[in-house]
Amino acid sequence: MRSRLKKADKRIIKEAFSEWKNVGLSTDEADFKAAENAIAFLYKAANLDKPKFIHLASPFSALLYINALGITENEMKNQLWGDLRLQLSGYLRRQLEEKIRSQIKGNIRDHLRALFGGELRKLLEGQLENLCAHHLRERLGNADLAYSDTWISAAWDAWVWGYFDGARRIGVQYPETTNDLLNAHCSLVRSCGAVYPFKDFCIITQRPNTLAFDDLNLVHDANGPAIHFQDGFSIHVWHGMSIPTGWIDGSTLTPTIAISQDNVELRRVACEILGWDTIFNELNATTIDKDDDPMIGELLEVLWFQTGSVGFLESTAKFLRVTCGTRRRFTLPVPPEMTTALQANAWTYGLNSHQYKPEIRT
Repeated sequence: MRSRLKKADKRIIKEAFSEWKNVGLSTDEADFKAAENAIAFLYKAANLDKPKFIHLASPFSALLYINALGITENEMKNQLWGDLRLQLSGYLRRQLEEKIRSQIKGNIRDHLRALFGGELRKLLEGQLENLCAHHLRERLGNADLAYSDTWISAAWDAWVWGYFDGARRIGVQYPETTNDLLNAHCSLVRSCGAVYPFKDFCIITQRPNTLAFDDLNLVHDANGPAIHFQDGFSIHVWHGMSIPTGWIDGSTLTPTIAISQDNVELRRVACEILGWDTIFNELNATTIDKDDDPMIGELLEVLWFQTGSVGFLESTAKFLRVTCGTRRRFTLPVPPEMTTALQANAWTYGLNSHQYKPEIRT
C-alpha cells in the first residue's frame, strides 16, 4: 500500500484537478448523444431497460416537465433518491472507495481528498449546485409546484468522479467491470448538465451558458445573472449570495428596501449594491457623533418609513462609518443604544468604550 506523495503524483493529481475543474465549470453545449450512451450503459449494467430520453434546457424546465406529468413531490423524491440511485451509482461509489482505501493512504489520499472533496466540491456543490437548488425550490414553491433535487448534477459532479479518476491516474487499479462503470460516469459528467433519471424515462439538461465569478472565486456578477441557462432560467448572485433579480438593474431595490431587510446578510448585500453614500444621502442620515480619528469613525442614524397595518411606521437604525488602515471605508450596523463613534467602534470588538484603547496614530 502506498502512502507517500511523490513529486510525480503531485503533478498528475494537479493535472487531473485542473481538467475536472474545467469540466465542472464548462458552459459548452451539451453532447446529448454521449450522455444518452453513458446513461444507457448504466441502466443496462443495473439490469434496467433503456429509458426514453428527454432533452431540456435547464433544471427548471426539467422540473416543470415532471410537474406536468402529475408526479407529486413525494413520488419524485422516492423515484429519484430510491433504489435507482443505488443501482446506478451508490454501490459503485462504495466499491471505488474501498479500492482506494486498500491501495493508497496517508498524505497521498489526503491530497486527493483536499483538492477534489474539498476545493472542487466547495466550488461546484457548495456554490453552484446549492445556489441553483435554493432558487429552484423558491421559484417552484411560489407557484405551488413540486420540487426535488437530483443526485446526478453531471457537470457539477466533477468533484466526485474526478476524485476516483485522479486516484486511477496515480496507479489505483479497479476491476474491469468497475472501471467501465467509472468511465460511463466520467463520460456523463463531461457531456451535460443535470440529469433526472426515472425507471421509464430520463431527462437530460443543458449546462448553463453563463457562469461568472469574482476574484475570490465566489459566484458573482454585478451587471446581470451570474448563472444563466438557454431557456432564460437565471440566478443573480452577489459575491456568493443569491439576490432578487431586480436588485442588479435597480428596478426593485431602493434605500428603504435595502435598510429594512430582516436578514442581516441580505441587508448588507443590498446596501453594498446601492452604495452607502447613496443610502445615507437619500435617507438623510444624521451624524450623531464623529471622532477626529477616521479609524474610529462616524456614528450615523438613518430614519425611514415603512408601510404597516396601521399606516406608516417610523423606523431608525444606526451605523458606524470607519476608514481602515488601508484607507478603505467600511460601514457597519451597530445597536441603537450607541451614542458615540468610540462606543460603537469598541462594540465591534466586544468591548465598552472604557475598555477600548485604540492605538495613537500620528
